[in-house]
Amino acid sequence: MKLLAIDGNSIVNRAFYGIKVLTTKTGQYTNGIYGFLNILQRLEKQVEPDGVVIAFDLKAPTFRHKMYRDYKGTRKGMPRELAEQMPILRELLPALGYKTVSAEGYEADDFLGTFSRICEEQGADCYIATGDRDSLQLVTDKTTVILATTGKSEFMNPEAVEEKYKLKVSQLVDLKALMGDSSDNIPGVKGIGEKTAVALLQNFATLDGVYENIDSDKIKKAMREKLIAGKDTAYLSKELGTICKTAPADPDLNLYKRGIGEPEKAKKILTDLEMFAFAEKLVPAVNTEEEKPKLPKAEAKDYDGSLKKCVVMQDENGFALVWENRVQRLEYTDERLKKFLEPATMKQTQWQTTLDGNKNLNAIFPGPVLCSPVMKFYLKKLKTKISIGFCTILKCRWQKSWRLWSTGALRWTGRE
Repeated sequence: MKLLAIDGNSIVNRAFYGIKVLTTKTGQYTNGIYGFLNILQRLEKQVEPDGVVIAFDLKAPTFRHKMYRDYKGTRKGMPRELAEQMPILRELLPALGYKTVSAEGYEADDFLGTFSRICEEQGADCYIATGDRDSLQLVTDKTTVILATTGKSEFMNPEAVEEKYKLKVSQLVDLKALMGDSSDNIPGVKGIGEKTAVALLQNFATLDGVYENIDSDKIKKAMREKLIAGKDTAYLSKELGTICKTAPADPDLNLYKRGIGEPEKAKKILTDLEMFAFAEKLVPAVNTEEEKPKLPKAEAKDYDGSLKKCVVMQDENGFALVWENRVQRLEYTDERLKKFLEPATMKQTQWQTTLDGNKNLNAIFPGPVLCSPVMKFYLKKLKTKISIGFCTILKCRWQKSWRLWSTGALRWTGRE
């Protein structure tokens, strides 16, 4: 499983400032949404995720504001031109089949951290897309942070972080604790900049290590005085800068697979935004059946066991047999079989299952069943070696109606 978790506010902000001003004929600003969709498409192409989730901030104060009243106090408000695009984007993404998450008291970063933890626990790969370097503290062997812009995206793994910052991932929060962060109004230690903070951590490894060795000869007197005076704000800054990993997110990663959404609604929103290319490109992708996988044919194999239940299904391309938690595809492999299975012939065919002298199962199927009906037959206590031919493995999610299970094996024979 591969999950792409996106910081919605960060990416749309990058998109807004990275693309020239765009408006509709009615004056609606669209450059933030347009850029966001472009970045989203590029990320999906690069990562090829099984699931996508977009996290957004809310206007409500977070737990960090309760810890420090001036948290993010120096930030300017969102420009009106971008603010008016946010509710449209929040409405569009679910209509396109994407999952979005947010909760009062938490930032989008906290959901990214939570998804990284969930993926780690389940052995899944997590890709975090953001424009905020704070998320680099989440990088592990299973979590990659993508610093995404309207141009080139930078993929950051543990080696890339260490090469760029000359520190380990685990030291990044302590770096912020010492030097602070002006963009979030995190104070840090007054008078300690990035260069000094990096040197301290290279010498003493952690924030605790710095203060445990405050009398070390490696710390000059003036720096020592600053560290002592700023100890409380250093530890406060560490708390403020640490991404929470317990945001209220559902741990079932399958829920974040892209769904059908509301195609008509999505198409109307994109049309109103005069994004006609996106309306044609994105909406049909969620308004049609999932593309059938092109998989190599499997060779016939023997199976030992008892055939208790088998579900047989048909569409315009052939048959599928469902048993033992798998689906195998039977193609129309010769003209005789194809002719036999044509609806005109099948209308006059009766359902039959017989067992010949060699204990092989001969099946003749009724019809027509090209649209949706499911054909079932049950055989009990049949213990023999049976084989299946003309098979191609088919993922069970190809059609929703194929999620049916059975046990046993089947030998296909043509009509004689």
